[in-house]
Amino acid sequence: MWHMRDFLRIADAKEESNPSLKEWVRQVREISYDVQDVLDKYMLRFTHRSTNRFSGSIKKSYASMKNVKARHKIASEIQAIKSRLEDATKSQQRYREMYVVMDQGSSSTNAKNEWYDGRSDALFLEESDVVGIEKPKEKFLSGFGRWIMGLNRHVWIVASDYTDVKNLLADLIKKLVWETKESPPQELEDMSADEMREFIYDETHHVYNLEPLPWEKSKVLFYKKAFPRNPCPPYLKEFAENILSKCEGLPLAIVVIGGLLATKNNRADEWEQFNRSISNELEGGNLHKLSKIISLSYYDLPYYLKYCFLYLSIFPEGSLLEKEKVIRLWTAEGFVQVKHDKTMEEVAEDYLNELLSRSLIQVADNAVDGRPRMFQIHDLLREYISSKSREQNIVAIYGEGEIQWPNKIRRLAIQKWTTVFSLETESFKYLRSLLLLHIGVVESIPIKELISRCRVLKVLDLGGAPLETIPNEVFISYNLKYLSLRNTMVKLIPKSIKYLKNLETLDLKNSKVTELPIEILKLRRLRHLLVYRYKGYLDVTFDNIQSARAPCHIGDYLSSLQKLSWIDANEVNGIKMVREIGKLTQLRRLGIAKLRKADGMEL
Repeated sequence: MWHMRDFLRIADAKEESNPSLKEWVRQVREISYDVQDVLDKYMLRFTHRSTNRFSGSIKKSYASMKNVKARHKIASEIQAIKSRLEDATKSQQRYREMYVVMDQGSSSTNAKNEWYDGRSDALFLEESDVVGIEKPKEKFLSGFGRWIMGLNRHVWIVASDYTDVKNLLADLIKKLVWETKESPPQELEDMSADEMREFIYDETHHVYNLEPLPWEKSKVLFYKKAFPRNPCPPYLKEFAENILSKCEGLPLAIVVIGGLLATKNNRADEWEQFNRSISNELEGGNLHKLSKIISLSYYDLPYYLKYCFLYLSIFPEGSLLEKEKVIRLWTAEGFVQVKHDKTMEEVAEDYLNELLSRSLIQVADNAVDGRPRMFQIHDLLREYISSKSREQNIVAIYGEGEIQWPNKIRRLAIQKWTTVFSLETESFKYLRSLLLLHIGVVESIPIKELISRCRVLKVLDLGGAPLETIPNEVFISYNLKYLSLRNTMVKLIPKSIKYLKNLETLDLKNSKVTELPIEILKLRRLRHLLVYRYKGYLDVTFDNIQSARAPCHIGDYLSSLQKLSWIDANEVNGIKMVREIGKLTQLRRLGIAKLRKADGMEL
């Protein structure tokens, strides 16, 4: 397993330019996924201890026989995987030669991906620092604004939703004529893009042409991103201007490349190498160049960060990404590397900050303490990572139009629900993650049927699902690390919760749960427990928050808790909850309600 991961780490940066290597990497990647499937099944079969006590030697013998059969089956599956790997290796006669070449080049790859801690960089650019909009703003307000107010019809089109200009123009015409209750031209489908433009122009006679940033404004923006803390060193000025000229004033290109170069630590050799290679990559029109730039930025990421970045494609287009949720999901998925001096959550936050410093994500909202709270992804970047994620079978997205299911689905994000969805596929039995995201109002989703097919689930996000009770099928997912019932009508947490002993996150925010059962104390690995809702408007005041009662001795059993929000502070069976909270030495965030004045000092 480790050899395959090492190979994938080295080969990943080279597969794009080598089609035969790309296919070979795909095969090895699928085999590594299958190995993980077998390990997960092993953990489910032999690590889980049933609470049913067998009485009598007959039942014990029967259980022993079942274990022998299960071990034999798993051993056979491992042997089959080994044979597949050997066959794939034989089909690649040049595999060993390529591996040696890649291994020799891995030292430079490692040097190139030295850790860059850019946590403070996100604070340097405020909205007031936006570059290059002064003249367009003036022109718009003085002239174009009056044009819009003077028009007798208007529509709204999001240009980034379209990859084909002709489709954009056709939809624009349909919306324009609909405004005046007219019918679209009969020959619309046969019209060329230029004819469509002429048709639109004969209505308005006003066109505002988006222009690239002028050189000086491009330079200001580029330097802000490439050199966020200090001015451009003189020895990099020539490289900087050569690279900037190839961006041709495209703001996204400038921002992405500037963010990428900020990670080079002002090393002249790396700037020179990038300057040489970028000319070969950027050919064709602006969109093609932009795609190449995004690709360059992606392949420049450290290997561990690529999975994290591609995983963000689970979130629907235009949605905001909650920082804490992303961190908890990455951790549950196993994307976060262990560091002895940091918690997994701190390492994951470093990952987010690095994506932020490279301008692959942007801050959308800050918390009251000034730290980033919400992120967003540019539509073009999201389109790229969605495509890449499908290609590498990292996640399947349902709700983005037609989808061809892969043979084995490991992660499934349902972004929009339709009755067309079919469960008649063997693909779901390999599912490790099932996420319902922004699905809107739906009448029925076969949640029980879905979950019953998934025995090795690690992540289950049922946020917003039409649930009043938790399906029993949830509690057979022994490997489950992340469970979200946010924004559901669930009122009670059953005793069966005790079976989810690997659970790290239990998200009950904005559910109807007001009391936690004593069985919650069995979840010794629980690190994030959210159990509260807003009674009315979204305002974090004591009067507006519905907290929950927690069982006594929470401090003795849930010692791994890092976040606990919100629980009642009143006594339970004579035990002071404030005193129990004092035992939770790993806490980073606490929400506590109904606190008495007498407990203030102890808190």
